[in-house]
Amino acid sequence: MTFRPSEDNDVSRTPVEFLPHEIAKRSISRDQIMLPYREALSALATLDKDGHTILSCDPWVITREGQLTAAGADEPLSGLPRARALSAARESMTRAQQAWERSRHRGDELVFRIRVAA
Repeated sequence: MTFRPSEDNDVSRTPVEFLPHEIAKRSISRDQIMLPYREALSALATLDKDGHTILSCDPWVITREGQLTAAGADEPLSGLPRARALSAARESMTRAQQAWERSRHRGDELVFRIRVAA
């Protein structure tokens, strides 16, 4: 399956609908929050401000050929208090992004899938 970001993503579905349009349109999925690092951090802040609980956060790679593959283990956060889950998601994303920047493959892109509870 090939994924491409779109300026015209339909952001009317959950959980992407929880995000401001400017962030949501960067999601590579219309059904899931899947964003580059900076936008994913902004999404976490928005989700937290609006009272959503982060259930999990995991890195994915979009290859230059457009293939989407998991780049690490899904970090389940649903058993943690809301504030701790948010902090753990930020920390996990930052570690993954730093590792990516040290060893990244030219032409590939790292994105983060964020799962939330309403």
